[in-house]
Amino acid sequence: MPVVTEPLTVQVGCWTSPAAQAEGVQHPVTVHPDGSLTTPHDLPAERLAAAFGGYLSCLELVDRVLPALDGWWLLQRRQVLPPMSRGTHGSWQVLPAAAGPCCRPAATAAEVAEHLRSTGHLTRAAGLPERLVRPLARALRTANGTPDLPPDAALDALGCVRGVDGVAALWQAGVHPAVVRTVHDRLVGPDGAELPQALYLGALSHRPDLAWVAETLQRVAEAAGGRLPAEQEDDLAEWLTWTQTRLSRRERERRGAWLTVGVPRGWVVDLARAGYTPDDARRLANGTGRSVPGAAELLRSWFAAGFTPAPDDLVTLHAAGLPIWTRPSRAAVDRVLALAARPAREPDLTAAALALVRAGTVPAAARALRSVPPPTTDEQECA
Repeated sequence: MPVVTEPLTVQVGCWTSPAAQAEGVQHPVTVHPDGSLTTPHDLPAERLAAAFGGYLSCLELVDRVLPALDGWWLLQRRQVLPPMSRGTHGSWQVLPAAAGPCCRPAATAAEVAEHLRSTGHLTRAAGLPERLVRPLARALRTANGTPDLPPDAALDALGCVRGVDGVAALWQAGVHPAVVRTVHDRLVGPDGAELPQALYLGALSHRPDLAWVAETLQRVAEAAGGRLPAEQEDDLAEWLTWTQTRLSRRERERRGAWLTVGVPRGWVVDLARAGYTPDDARRLANGTGRSVPGAAELLRSWFAAGFTPAPDDLVTLHAAGLPIWTRPSRAAVDRVLALAARPAREPDLTAAALALVRAGTVPAAARALRSVPPPTTDEQECA
């Protein structure tokens, strides 16, 4: 979107030296809707002079300041999302690619977004001379006005965000009401319930796969026998939005499948990370006479200890009357590996843990493990 819809003429300073104390002159420049800038100079000739060590501030206006102002103006109008994210401790920060020496973490997304829209950030992060940026930025604001929350778009998004001032708060955080409406409709449909502000901020921070979030919500609802209660749907959508960052498609699919089983979300993360699927829990449940959630809890407890046994191995141990519901301690398994002279890594850890359950004692498990050749590289990758 152009920064101006009609030619805008501005009086600017012009310098032939980059030194801050250098004297300059004033002259007009004109910004055009196509993004070009005209000046009183013969710019091709000035470029030749610059190639031999000369300097002209109007070349910086054309080459660096005007393109930067274009991006800055898009942020003012909320035509692009501000480059920021929430950190591990809850504070918000500018993304490294857009950060400058002026940037600091802040408690809210709105504070960081406001900083990103400032001319101070524009000059310091991009290394632009303030004396060139401020006159043009001031003229743009005077000519176009400070972008306000568009009333029609805000009204259209009114039923999308929980809270009286939800749409306005998201605008301050850099999210246009049209984006709010789009995210809402993709997740829960045009007639869906209001969603929490945190979900939209999660979409801003993590750029999630909204189609996957919507698909997972639908799968969980179908598994529950119908549409989820509004509050539960909101909460789940927010969790999915915030937690899928950098997940592979396969792990996202695993998480979605586990959610349909109805196990706690903390289990979902661990079970998916371990590579288990609900079918693994069903197979273990069928072989041990336990419930599927009970089998899932058993798999998770083994994973929490550092082991990832195959469900069929646990079923075999259970059929032999061995105690699989209390997994071995990591310290005991480490002693088995030390006695067997085997490395403490997967799948050796799991193999040692299963050997300890079968043998009952550390020395007996070590002897059994020594009699079995170590797994090959291919077997390790498959495990």
